[in-house]
Amino acid sequence: KDLAAGFACAAPLESAGERLGVLIVLGGTLDAAHIRLLADHIACASVNLRSVNLSREQGVIDVVRSVFDARKIESELQRELARAARYKRNVSICVIEATNLRLLRERFGDFLTDRLLQRLGESLAQHAREIDVIGAYRESGYTMILTEATASDAATAAQRLMATAASIELDGGERVPGLELHLTIG
Repeated sequence: KDLAAGFACAAPLESAGERLGVLIVLGGTLDAAHIRLLADHIACASVNLRSVNLSREQGVIDVVRSVFDARKIESELQRELARAARYKRNVSICVIEATNLRLLRERFGDFLTDRLLQRLGESLAQHAREIDVIGAYRESGYTMILTEATASDAATAAQRLMATAASIELDGGERVPGLELHLTIG
C-alpha cells in the first residue's frame, strides 16, 4: 500500500530443493498461480546458469565437437608451453579447420553438420596419442597439443589425422552425398 501497488505477491525461488531467493511482484494483473509458475521458471534458469558457469570454469567439453572447449584448451596450451620451456622439450600444435562449414550448414542444416563435427572430434580423440590434448578452435576447427612432438612428428600426425578425417561417417555408416568436411591442417 505504501508503494501504491494494488496487488502484491511473493513466491519463493527454489529449484531441486535449493532456495535461491524470493520473487516479489507488485501491481500486476497476474494471479498467484502465474507468479508461482514464473518463480519456478526463474529459479530453474538461475540454477542452469550457475551450472553452466561452473562447468565453463572447470573446462567442459564442447558438446558439438566432443572435445575440450576453447577455455580448457587455452589453459592446457599455456601449461604445456611452460612445461616444454622449463624442461627444454618439444611441443607442437596442430590446427585443424573445416573450410566448408558454412556451406554444409546452409545445405544440410545444423543438426547433420554438428553431428559430422562431433564424429570428427570423437575420431580425432580416438586416433590421438594419450598424452595429446584436443580442443575446440573457433567455431569450425580443432586444436591439438602434441606433447613432445617435433615438426616431423607433427607432420606425421597431421597425415594420420587427415586419413582419419576422410573416413568420417554418420551413425550407422550412412553416407550423405555432399556431406563431407573439407579440412586444412597446419
